[in-house]
Amino acid sequence: ELEGILTEFYSNERLRTSKIRRLRRFLGSSLARRLWTAGEKEVARDFIRIWYELAAVMGQDRRAKTIVFAMKCLGLALLMAGEVDFDFSRIPIPVDSRVRNLTVRLGVRVTRDEDVRRFWNSVLKELRNSGLKISMIHLDSLVWQIGSLDNEGIRNYFSRLGLGEVGEALAGALD
Repeated sequence: ELEGILTEFYSNERLRTSKIRRLRRFLGSSLARRLWTAGEKEVARDFIRIWYELAAVMGQDRRAKTIVFAMKCLGLALLMAGEVDFDFSRIPIPVDSRVRNLTVRLGVRVTRDEDVRRFWNSVLKELRNSGLKISMIHLDSLVWQIGSLDNEGIRNYFSRLGLGEVGEALAGALD
């Protein structure tokens, strides 16, 4: 049933044939069957193993954008289900155009996706060292939301959250 719904959705997408083929590969896997019946505690406990298995099922590197984005979605689903006890620390930030562009605008020399990941991992480490209890899920969500905004958009974004000083500092770093 899920395959039918998603196949219809993908029929209007760019590269639909390969997306539908990947969808069927995943939905036909034992991993998909286990995830469908597993509870959130089981998924949380096996989170890193699921990451490795998903990459193997899909025939991709575990750091590939599609794989890390899928793990981010799974992590968000766990958070929405109230499960917070899972290890997201090794899952890298999904590097897309928004994340890459913001990284470059911040003055980071980027030649490979690994340069982007290394930078945001260092940012996350500094944020944690300052006492914030956040994961890459949180940081990636923020970076993705502001990644396409100009400086004024960044100021407005943070101002609406009551964090105008953060927006000013970040926009200042981008000037």
